[in-house]
Amino acid sequence: MDLQRLTLFQSHVANTAVNGPTINLNYPKLENADRQFRMLVLKPSGDFSTDIKCHIHNRSQNPNPAYEALSYRWGDPKDTTPIHVRLTEHQGEKEADEAPYLPWPVTRNLEQALRALRLPDTDRLLWVDALCINQNDDVERGKQVRIMGQIYQNCVRDLLWLGPENVQISRAMRLILKIQGHGESGHNKTCRSTVETESTTFSAFSDQDWDDLKRLIMHPIEWGRVWIIQELILSPEFTLVCGKDTLDWSCIDSVLNNNRDVLRKIDLQGPELGMLLEVISKVSTIRVYRMPPEITNHLFSKSLLTTFFFFLDWEATDGRDKVYAVLSLTTDGKNMSVDYQNTMDQLSIDFAKTCLAQGNVRLLSHNTTYCVAKTQYLKQHPSGSEYSTTEQELLVPRRKDWPTWIPDLSDDIIKGAKISGLSVAGVSKYNACGTVESMKALQVSQCRITPSLGLLMGGVFVDSVALVNPITLVSDNETPRDRWTRDVLAWAPPETKQHNAILQLYPWSDSQHESVVSAYWRTIVTDRRADKRLNAEDLRQTKWYTDVSEGSDIPKENMLLVGWRFGKTAAGLYCMLPPQSKVGDTICVPLGGQVPLLLRPQNGDDELYDLIGEAYVHGVMDGMGILRAVANMSRMLQADPNHDYEHMATKLQHETMGTQFYMKTFHIV
Repeated sequence: MDLQRLTLFQSHVANTAVNGPTINLNYPKLENADRQFRMLVLKPSGDFSTDIKCHIHNRSQNPNPAYEALSYRWGDPKDTTPIHVRLTEHQGEKEADEAPYLPWPVTRNLEQALRALRLPDTDRLLWVDALCINQNDDVERGKQVRIMGQIYQNCVRDLLWLGPENVQISRAMRLILKIQGHGESGHNKTCRSTVETESTTFSAFSDQDWDDLKRLIMHPIEWGRVWIIQELILSPEFTLVCGKDTLDWSCIDSVLNNNRDVLRKIDLQGPELGMLLEVISKVSTIRVYRMPPEITNHLFSKSLLTTFFFFLDWEATDGRDKVYAVLSLTTDGKNMSVDYQNTMDQLSIDFAKTCLAQGNVRLLSHNTTYCVAKTQYLKQHPSGSEYSTTEQELLVPRRKDWPTWIPDLSDDIIKGAKISGLSVAGVSKYNACGTVESMKALQVSQCRITPSLGLLMGGVFVDSVALVNPITLVSDNETPRDRWTRDVLAWAPPETKQHNAILQLYPWSDSQHESVVSAYWRTIVTDRRADKRLNAEDLRQTKWYTDVSEGSDIPKENMLLVGWRFGKTAAGLYCMLPPQSKVGDTICVPLGGQVPLLLRPQNGDDELYDLIGEAYVHGVMDGMGILRAVANMSRMLQADPNHDYEHMATKLQHETMGTQFYMKTFHIV
């Protein structure tokens, strides 16, 4: 539901006369707007050009009528045309002869869809958001959005309107049906159409055929619209409609999933190729989300946090819809209120509270400070320009009135938090918090939000930052590979450059025999490939120093760490730190978190902290920090079993030999 366009549309309608004075639809009030919804009965006509007439009536969800849902783009809110609407309380209610059809302006795109979908001699029962929801009632609108997931789940099928009749799209639909008879995996039995499937070879297709197919796959109207997500995922069936032509979604899904030969035949280069890959990625995500929960539950989380970041790049004119449109797909967001009177700030707070209510502290990995702007800044202002002389100019100022732990969903930089750093779409390959048993041993309570929007949470204090290498800028004649080579050689600690460095052991490793050379290399690449953690085979095969000295390509994983730099803690732990890190920052592992966090004491106060971002700390990314804290606590208990937990933590903090790995309560503001 495009709220900004809706507001413009309502404003335009309020000042539009249709065949006389302005008409406002007086909707019969829904008795229970969070359980009931309205239906639209599209009246038949054998003449395509006659006026569109429809009835709108209230209908309870139980029992469910056999209706179809319509998905479409609203279009230009100022480009309207009238249809004729009759409102009734209930379906089948006897209508008085004097009850007139009311002329009501709708966007031209919706009018074209209704005209094409009208049957010649039979009513067609539809659910259409613009007409079945009283768009002038914010309270009803919010309640109806809450049940839209159920509306799509209970429909017979969803109809995705691509636009009026188009010769190229029509030919492409028929081509896909032919491909279904000659795909790599054979005919897709779930693909249904009234057009007879033909078996043929790709060599029989002309250049025009492939151009047509490209036009359909790259169709700009719907692929990126955020509201289509739940429509595609929850509807039992999904049909593309272009004029009078239709194509089952399973057909185009099969082409993009199975037919590599087809995709190779579509001649795309440059930006178009990127767009195709984006479409394939989005279709793949939809495919996975449509799978039964028993298949997907062990593959990834469908939490609000993960789902929000999965679909963050999909379009919404109103930023609030980035959250509201995915609530019905989540395991923990279904009870979150939908209120279009809320500001983006209030929505951001509600979003954070909902995530944390389920113990999802991964939220803290997505504070929105610097990621995308940093990347863009380095591209736009290379070294030597008047704008790139200091580190401070490379960092995006943080909102001073905003809690550092709550992602600002109104900020475009949130898109950078999806792909930058150590977590991608709320998912990380690390497990710094360790096992459930380890956390239970530390006797830690759940995090708590204070009335002033501070966050009280337990975690393991790892160490403080003692060394931060400077941010390096890209010079005019320097490639990213050159910069990567220069950085990793310049940052290498002295112990890694000694002639016997391969024999010197890194004392904080989770393995017993890791050299400082190996530890440094694994730290620089954050111990991962772009899509997975490093394994023993990766470590054996990679000749790191040789690769760097010979000018190897930048590891893909480091493209996610633009602006990050190497650092060390007071005890000598190797780190990769975000751009705004400073000496004296605190590294902690939050209980329940997958990655360590970088905190900064406010004005030297060790009770209040700002959240700076994620940090990679070699030797604690797989639970060793938690285990060391448990071991320290056990040692204290053995020495003095009568002291309480808080006393032990304080004593550990002040012991000369125990300044790392102790439990602490952090108050993040």
